[in-house]
Amino acid sequence: MTFSSRQFDAQGAPEGIKFDLYGSKGALLSEYGGNVIIRGGADTFYRGGENRELYRTGISENMTTFHKAITEGDFTNPTLEPSLTSNLTSLLVRSAAYKGHMVTWQELLADKEVLAQILKVC
Repeated sequence: MTFSSRQFDAQGAPEGIKFDLYGSKGALLSEYGGNVIIRGGADTFYRGGENRELYRTGISENMTTFHKAITEGDFTNPTLEPSLTSNLTSLLVRSAAYKGHMVTWQELLADKEVLAQILKVC
């Protein structure tokens, strides 16, 4: 599996979030705001849709949903759990990479390590 991310190009336009997964029977190649392609054997190929406006339309839809939830008093926040899981997954991967062995959810959540914030402009 490979993952790469570059949030903005030299002109400030969003781009570059990619996820590729390779297996013994094929590959999944995906690009946020771009193509999704599945390549399998000789007779298996899927070229998914394309959405070059994902950043613009996504933020508009998210803000509309947020505004509606607030004005209607809906505080369920259905994106909380997947967002938390996504962030914890990145911490799990980081922990396993730095420790050089598999780390379980229980080990990660019990770990008292404080992660330093390194915020600087490159």
